[in-house]
Amino acid sequence: MTLKQINLNTDRKRILKVLNMQKEIIKAKGPYLYDANGSKYLDFTSQYGVHLFGHNPDFLWNELTKLKHESPPNMIQPLENQASNQLADLLIQITPGDMSHVTLTNSGSETVEVAIKMARSRKKKFKILSTTNSYHGKTLGAVLATGNSSYRDAFHPKDPYFQHIPFNDIDTLEEHLSSNDIAAFIVEPIQGEGGINVPADNYLKSCQELCNKYNTLFIVDEIQTGLGRTGDLFACQQQQVEPDIILLSKSLGGGLVPIGACICNKKAWTVEFGIKHSSTFSNNHITSTIALSTINHLLNNPDILLNVQKNGKYLSEQLRKLTLTYPSVFHQNSGRGLLQGIKVHPWKCEDSYFPFTMNNLGLSVPLISSFLLNQHGILTAPTLTSHHTLRLQPNLLIKQSQIERLICGLNDLGDIISKKQFSKLISTAAQIPLAPHSTKTKHTTPPTLPIKISTEKKLGTFSFFIHPTTEDDLIDGLPSNTLCPLDTDSKNKLQQWMSSLKDIQKDACPVYYLPYLPSKKGGYVDGWLISSFLTPKEMIQLPRKEKLNLLSSYIDHAKAVNADIIGLGAFTSVISRSGTLIEHCDIPITTGNSFTALTCTKSVKLTCNQLDRNLSKSSVAIVGAKGSVGRLAALDISQNCKSLFLIGNPENKNAISELQSLAGEICLFLLNKQSSTSHQGALSQLISSFSNRHDLPGSHNKSHSEESRRNFFLHITEHFYQNTGRKFPITVGTNLSELLPKCEIVISATSHGQELIKPEFLKLGAIVCDAARPSDLSKSITLNRKDLHVFEGGLVKLPSKVQFGRPNILGFKPGINLACLAETISLCMSQANKNYSIGGISSIMEAQTIFDTAIQHGFSCHIP
Repeated sequence: MTLKQINLNTDRKRILKVLNMQKEIIKAKGPYLYDANGSKYLDFTSQYGVHLFGHNPDFLWNELTKLKHESPPNMIQPLENQASNQLADLLIQITPGDMSHVTLTNSGSETVEVAIKMARSRKKKFKILSTTNSYHGKTLGAVLATGNSSYRDAFHPKDPYFQHIPFNDIDTLEEHLSSNDIAAFIVEPIQGEGGINVPADNYLKSCQELCNKYNTLFIVDEIQTGLGRTGDLFACQQQQVEPDIILLSKSLGGGLVPIGACICNKKAWTVEFGIKHSSTFSNNHITSTIALSTINHLLNNPDILLNVQKNGKYLSEQLRKLTLTYPSVFHQNSGRGLLQGIKVHPWKCEDSYFPFTMNNLGLSVPLISSFLLNQHGILTAPTLTSHHTLRLQPNLLIKQSQIERLICGLNDLGDIISKKQFSKLISTAAQIPLAPHSTKTKHTTPPTLPIKISTEKKLGTFSFFIHPTTEDDLIDGLPSNTLCPLDTDSKNKLQQWMSSLKDIQKDACPVYYLPYLPSKKGGYVDGWLISSFLTPKEMIQLPRKEKLNLLSSYIDHAKAVNADIIGLGAFTSVISRSGTLIEHCDIPITTGNSFTALTCTKSVKLTCNQLDRNLSKSSVAIVGAKGSVGRLAALDISQNCKSLFLIGNPENKNAISELQSLAGEICLFLLNKQSSTSHQGALSQLISSFSNRHDLPGSHNKSHSEESRRNFFLHITEHFYQNTGRKFPITVGTNLSELLPKCEIVISATSHGQELIKPEFLKLGAIVCDAARPSDLSKSITLNRKDLHVFEGGLVKLPSKVQFGRPNILGFKPGINLACLAETISLCMSQANKNYSIGGISSIMEAQTIFDTAIQHGFSCHIP
């Protein structure tokens, strides 16, 4: 028989693989875990509080061994077994308040479900009140009570009877309870998943008093804090609280068996609940016996709680010292006993977008956990609701020396992060060695502008969408001291790691904030770069639904930063169909195509002047002519050149027809343009002169369909040949090798994402403006064709010599950047309130207006 591969939660495995935390644990004893490679890890998670006494405590295994020989009655409902009854009696004795009933369960989530059912049964009301950032489990009722929508949204549970209020807010609690329609209020004594949040000293007591006042059941969720975790048997005892219902699980099974318990007083119990609620696996003898032994071990060994109090205080003191030693890295420690956390400042780094990206994706603390595990042999975890908190939750028998080992690792991290050596965290996760000299790598510090004067007017906030154009861009965008230089093997590993990262995270997020960019006309704007990890090829290959999800993530972040305008950089324009898929997102959008196209043609004109070339006697090829940038560039340059070659995609079966339509549009544009012929090129003058001598039907009609424009082009080319015997000066085609050798000037602006133009295609001495990203040009052109004048198109000088971090998007020099970004910024400076350059059908007049406006704000063309 062929064995199938076991795929248990493959999505979680992918995350662990990215973090280099996919360890196959084969043994666990006390505070340590052992993997298949022989590595030993100090466990500072205790499986989120499950392992009270460390892994596999001997006294519990002895109890299990004893049970094996006794053949006890196990799972015999509705009949009774001794251990379950004894456990219920013991729980009532030790639980604060006048408790009377116990309902045993199999997990924490089930325990919460029991409490919800019990409260509704007793109060005959439906509403359950809980707090934001709370965590109560992942079954449907428990997740509705959980105060974090990220746990709920994927499962579409909508229930108006579950409401959430701020934690530690008594006034808001009373406001809700005063409606007298709340069945129960459920709260954690210390929020665990929410970031190890400790309430005010009188908060829980005040909650109890208000619940009593408004006839609402008070539920305390001690699933994570109960049985000694905070230094008291129950965390709520510190405030002398007596809940109506108290919930236990996790540690109740001693780390050996799953079990939970909902303990309540007479005020919460109903006969109806007692008769109608049951659970197949609860009340079983084995789990109850282990739970009894767990509690009795705590009660019979008071030194355990004293150890929690002593070492909890020591841990807190050491974490506090860390926040003082590394204030730029750690900014707050919180918690009580051995449920503690330390918060990490958001990572900031001008050297790379990567740290800020990891921060915004909630992966900065997981990378910290990866470093602690792989470099220091310590297992930690982030809190899942508060991504910037490192959870520290060791077993109750932890030793001071083991805490010192943790603090040593955290000091190492503080030193690394304070020095911006994020490469050490990346290399650990990617499993590649750091080069010996890498931490000494020099890089340019981006220039800073003076802090804005208070009297300056803020004109708006822009948001610009970007992404890497190639896989190499991803590597180049990492911190500059990451394995530099990389050998082939390390580079391949790093690229594989980045691919794995993309598998778990396809959404976009903010990667850079520019606080100040002034306009030449006065005032300033600020703005955000929002990026994904995906290259153009990967974006194009996404299924439609995933493309829309990616665009939604971009838009959501733009709204979150209160952007006044959105710019679609590179392939975000392509996958949004030139912005048409998102044009109704309630924020003005521009593709930036207008300024990009006209900066290309303007740069070509400037280059011709510099090289003493006569543009009016030159043939110009537009590669990707039917694209948004190519179309506008063709319309604009047609006024100045001798002839025009419009080149399309040979894989598009409609390419020729579409190009003929564009050619007709160009002809009509030239015929109807009201300008002096002295500034026109030979093409424009020829068409104008030919039109004056011959009657061309439809030439004065400014409104044309694609088909009518195509027919007009076919008519004028035929008429031109019949009357002159010459070929019309606008040529359409798809064969680069045939058409490009005929052109003195080439403007390339496809969205193909591949090297289309070979060295042998280009005419001797040709001017080549490449506005495509990734480039349309073969890399061998710069090596083998020194006769060519090649430059990157679509670049501009900004009004100030600023840069967007060291990467400056695609490695541009300070003060230089993309024209599509410049269009976004310029429109923001102009406080635009409508969409521009959308749909690939922008008029040349609108494009010229955008160009002129940008010039007025201080932008100008740049020729590398």
